[in-house]
Amino acid sequence: MKQLDYLDDDLYNKLPTEFKDKRNLHTQISRTLERNKKQLQKLNLKKKQLQSENKKLKSKQTELKNELSIFNNSYTVICHITYDKRNDKYQLTSKHLNQKFTIYLGSYLEIFESLKHKVDNLKESNMKVTLKPYFQNELNKHIDYNNPKSLINLGLNRTDLGINKLI
Repeated sequence: MKQLDYLDDDLYNKLPTEFKDKRNLHTQISRTLERNKKQLQKLNLKKKQLQSENKKLKSKQTELKNELSIFNNSYTVICHITYDKRNDKYQLTSKHLNQKFTIYLGSYLEIFESLKHKVDNLKESNMKVTLKPYFQNELNKHIDYNNPKSLINLGLNRTDLGINKLI
């Protein structure tokens, strides 16, 4: 910061008023600059503290994410409904933890009568698309997150998914 030389009172009083005003303005600007400099130092310190805190929080977040990975998409069930034209029957092919299993669903009438109250807008033309989320939901209910592979060993059948045989 550029400072002016000190003037004693006698010398200062002899100066013209225009010079005194400029000198006062210079002093005010210098003080303001010094205050701003101190504030910037405080803000930079605060910025460094916040960056350090964010770094710690991000590492904690990553650690927690890794611990909670059991609820990741790899544990959810992926379903596909297939139609067997020879038998006029539907099957549910599911994939869970890279292992496939198949559940026999039955004919369109059996599925429709059993699920018409549980699934909206169920028709033969949109059955695969409409039932896929329903069956994924039903299968996800059976997952034991303490032992995720237990779903494959459960031996689920169509009655576990809400499909009853017609009499």
